[in-house]
Amino acid sequence: MRVTAYSDKDKNMHHRKLCQRKKKAETGILIFFLGLAALVMALAPSLMDAVSEIWQVRRIEGYNSTVDMDDEETEEIRKEAERYNEKIYHTQQKHIFEYRGDQASDPAYEALLNAGDGTMCTIDIPKIGVYLPVGHGTEEKVLKNSAGHMYGTSLPVGGKSSNAVIAGHTGLSNAKIFTDLDKLQNGDTFDIHIFGEIHEYTVEDIEIVLPDDETPYLQVVPGEDLVTLYTCTPYGVNDHRLIIRGVRSGTRKEDSDGEGSVIHTRNLWALMKTAGLLMLPAGYCLGFWIYRQHRSGQVKNFRYSKQRITRQEIARRKINRRL
Repeated sequence: MRVTAYSDKDKNMHHRKLCQRKKKAETGILIFFLGLAALVMALAPSLMDAVSEIWQVRRIEGYNSTVDMDDEETEEIRKEAERYNEKIYHTQQKHIFEYRGDQASDPAYEALLNAGDGTMCTIDIPKIGVYLPVGHGTEEKVLKNSAGHMYGTSLPVGGKSSNAVIAGHTGLSNAKIFTDLDKLQNGDTFDIHIFGEIHEYTVEDIEIVLPDDETPYLQVVPGEDLVTLYTCTPYGVNDHRLIIRGVRSGTRKEDSDGEGSVIHTRNLWALMKTAGLLMLPAGYCLGFWIYRQHRSGQVKNFRYSKQRITRQEIARRKINRRL
């Protein structure tokens, strides 16, 4: 009696199946890395914006702790800024102000309303969820993660015959800044937080102009208390300027407890958003690992089956030799 041998066809079939499984595994790994790269690229702008928001909130916290000073000292700082604004007003009556570029500045200007890190105030635009520190000047190092005050315009302390121009980038890959500014409409409000006070401004004029036509909107208007928001538009092209003018509509004292609670909430939300975004790639990797473990078990079972067939083939040969 002879033991029936496994046919070459059966051996080839198992070999082909093993090769197919290896090829599928290699394809799966390639798909994994492509998918991970696509996920990271899709999440990168949101993640960088969340990290930037954490940095902005921390800077605002530092500003608030720095400007927590007595009324006499605060009043002196405000009067110094108001004297500067009077000088700006009288200068503009003789010479029309023109934006002189992001490098324009001077040491005396840098020292005004300086909380220690270059922050002069903060701006809160509730409708678009923007809460930013405002730095001196419009250099790239200032506008990279915050708004900037345009040198040569009034300081944002308010008062008649003043127009503070606050500029910010649109379309940055690492931060929103003024990207959503075009969603504002007449009647919307924004707040300037400065040395223990909150100045509320109501939007009264929105203009989109070419850079050569922006000058009239940057001037002080006699008797008016204005803040002008300034950014490039449209998104991705940036060949025009979006100019939003707000007129002073109210003033109130800063509630340190309430403000601290708002900042804490914003900081917590930014941290949660960052953690959530980081968990998505981690979850993707974990899911792939679990899938691979499952597939690995199937391959092991297949290999065990092939080894069992090989052992049976050896046993068959031994029996045949004995017979």
